[in-house]
Amino acid sequence: MNALIITASAEIKALIQQLCSRRSPAIGITRDLPGMLKPGAGVTLTQPDMIFFDASTGEGTVLPELQRLATKYPKAMMVLI
Repeated sequence: MNALIITASAEIKALIQQLCSRRSPAIGITRDLPGMLKPGAGVTLTQPDMIFFDASTGEGTVLPELQRLATKYPKAMMVLI
């Protein structure tokens, strides 16, 4: 299982990475692409099984971004943080 973390916060990203690595078996973290927080930008080259999405990062852009992610990765589980 692999996960994608979408957040601008280095602290949140580090915490989620820590939690995922402690799981047995560990959840791999998919590398994000530069500029992925820009609306409509590409997110990752691999298909994540789980997406951690920081909903506090943008006002008014959360729902469109969630819809875009759900369309792009329809089988991924979404975790809002």
